[in-house]
Amino acid sequence: MANNRKPATLYDRQLHVNSFLKYVGDIQVSDVNRMMLEDFYAWARVKHSKGPNGGNAYLRNVKTMFLWGEEIEICASPVKKFPKMHETLPETKRFSDEELVLLLNRMTDIDFRDMLIFGLLTGLRPQELLY
Repeated sequence: MANNRKPATLYDRQLHVNSFLKYVGDIQVSDVNRMMLEDFYAWARVKHSKGPNGGNAYLRNVKTMFLWGEEIEICASPVKKFPKMHETLPETKRFSDEELVLLLNRMTDIDFRDMLIFGLLTGLRPQELLY
């Protein structure tokens, strides 16, 4: 698995899957059931929640682990219907034209100002401007 994943993806998967393993204890894969996953998801939402989507990454990564295991024929996925995750879309704040003019007029760093204008004109996301 480590050979075909980015290090950050592998780390993220391992973090969440290890949390699941600690939560359920020493059991066989075939003993995992939907109720365990529901309970794990509820636990992750309470213990690892910083917003309305808390716990989703935990359940998503455990689901991915089971699907990978089935795909590469290590084991059959013990659960066919996973718990439904509660997704709350983030609110996006859009600047008005007046707010953008105020922002650009207050910028003293010309390079940063040019990068911001470039991003606005091309539709690049902030993380894309970093590269």
